Amino acid sequence: MSRLNVYAVFYLNLMFSSLSVEDRPTVIKKCYWPLLELIADGYPLALQPSGVTLEAIQELDPAWIERLKTLLAEKKCELVGDGYSHIIAPLAPADVNRYNQKLGRDIYRKMLNAEPEVATVTEMVYSSGIVEHYADAGYKALMMEWNNPRQYHPEWDKSWRYHRQRVNTASGREVALLWMDTIAFQKFQRYTHGELDMDGYMSYLLDQKQKSLQQGSLCIYASDAEVFDFRPGRYSTEGAVHGEGEWSRIRALLDALSQHSEFSLALPSEILAMPRSDLSDNLLQLQSPEQPIPVKKQEKYNLTRWSVTGRDSIGINTLCYRIYELLRPHPESPLWKDLCYAWGSDFRTHIGEERFAACCALLDDLVRKAEALGPRREPRVQTGGAIKVSREGNLLHCERGKLNVTLNIRRGLAIDSLVFSDISSRPLVRTLPHGYYEDVTLAADFYSGNTTVDIPATQRVTDLGPADVTIDEKNGRITGVVKTPAGDIMKTITLLPDTNSLRIEYDFDLALKYPLSFRTGIVAMNPEAFERDSLFYRCHNGGREAEKFLLKDVVNISPDPLSLLVSARTALGNTTGVFDMGDASKYIRIRTEPSELATVPILTYRRAGETFFYRVAQTLAEVDDTGKVRRDTPVPHFKFGMEISAVRER
Repeated sequence: MSRLNVYAVFYLNLMFSSLSVEDRPTVIKKCYWPLLELIADGYPLALQPSGVTLEAIQELDPAWIERLKTLLAEKKCELVGDGYSHIIAPLAPADVNRYNQKLGRDIYRKMLNAEPEVATVTEMVYSSGIVEHYADAGYKALMMEWNNPRQYHPEWDKSWRYHRQRVNTASGREVALLWMDTIAFQKFQRYTHGELDMDGYMSYLLDQKQKSLQQGSLCIYASDAEVFDFRPGRYSTEGAVHGEGEWSRIRALLDALSQHSEFSLALPSEILAMPRSDLSDNLLQLQSPEQPIPVKKQEKYNLTRWSVTGRDSIGINTLCYRIYELLRPHPESPLWKDLCYAWGSDFRTHIGEERFAACCALLDDLVRKAEALGPRREPRVQTGGAIKVSREGNLLHCERGKLNVTLNIRRGLAIDSLVFSDISSRPLVRTLPHGYYEDVTLAADFYSGNTTVDIPATQRVTDLGPADVTIDEKNGRITGVVKTPAGDIMKTITLLPDTNSLRIEYDFDLALKYPLSFRTGIVAMNPEAFERDSLFYRCHNGGREAEKFLLKDVVNISPDPLSLLVSARTALGNTTGVFDMGDASKYIRIRTEPSELATVPILTYRRAGETFFYRVAQTLAEVDDTGKVRRDTPVPHFKFGMEISAVRER
């Protein structure tokens, strides 16, 4: 009878959002040293430290680094890569991701004389575009969660979760894939914390062994080391440390597994070296149109967690993009390392006030240093050309060349229709009026170019009220101011002659606290102008190449809140600020500038009989469990701009 290979990867992260700087020596003593003691006693385990963490340990406890280096040389354990900083790669530009992996590998070589073969996808936030960065850095395999990708790929054999698979880069290079299992690692934590006894845990593992069919493998743990014999303080529901000692309970488990006839303790490299079988090495696409960026655990852990929730995530992401743009002409600058550090995920979730303030100070300093490098890229200055304007009731018709837009004055200059006559005689973007769809669940007015802000126990704030309009025909500019109970929203629409595009600029002067959701720049496609069976959307999610998703077989992509505590289910990284949506012959291009405001797109798609409902919004704020540490201050006065154009698909 074949055994089930079981292995564990312990993440080491001294940048953990809930850890204070003062906690770090305690974590090394209570969490990291016991881990090395287990390894020294013969239990094969893998460790995944970021480069930042290794630097911090070197400063606080260099003996720990020397001990790990010795154990690695003796092949008693393995290093699994993470990068220099714990970056959510689908939210960072390709160059930043490339630097992050290169810097991480450099530190592994320099400090530990190690060249890890396997890397974990940070926070299990995956996009197809980021695979290239790991391959370029020299990794042979990635670890990614099974559970979330599997739910949108029912064609996958269930037993594949116990066997090595493959993914590829945009250029076609293949990388091996090892699975992490959310249920498995949570079972391990429950056993260690005393919520599950040894018999119950062993029963779970035996059941997994039965399901693996052939000789397979199971990663029994791939998560934080800082949660054993220590509590980071992230949640008020955290229990007390188990009286037996949690590393002692882990030792007892590893001892039981090493003596069990059904299991073999293994290392990731041994899983990589296993022979092929009819259940292994399938080439898989983990992403899907419904879930373009899979994330670990439950749906509350989605991309908005690190982009537009937390403690001003959008603000620090915008600063990071600004620094990135300044550094692009200077690829050899040492400031790239500081930028990778500041792009770390932990500054964007449960970070404390003191560490958050230090991050903001670092970013301000980096802006000054990057600006001093010069020459800086000058912003693109765009002005409109002369337009023809006519009014028909509440509708304002504006025309220049092949661009024709009709704006609804009564609805805050919402786009009633937008025609690019060189692409189509029909409007590609429009307002879909109440009654357009027979489906009663779509019985509403769906506007374009508008803003919606949801606030707890308060009426929704929108810019769909009557606008006080100013028309500048000479410069192709229409400006409207909408007064709301929370303040003024000014919208300026410009017909751009050079790019045949429409620019919309929003100036928000609102007094808002804790918005549940803040979405603007909404664009609704005209179903009568596009072929449903060839619909797609496309953008960059941390890679060099854009990722394209086809909607032919999709029934529903919903932006609706997951619960009262989580306002969004998913989003896109859109790391170049260029988002395309269209069909086989044409597409709408929406261009934003992340260095001005790092919004992320949220998509809606519904089949509706023979037609469809398809729109995208740019979100500035959502809410989840990380929002509890937000500062109790209003949303500041800020601006956002976007351009809408149309392109023929080649």
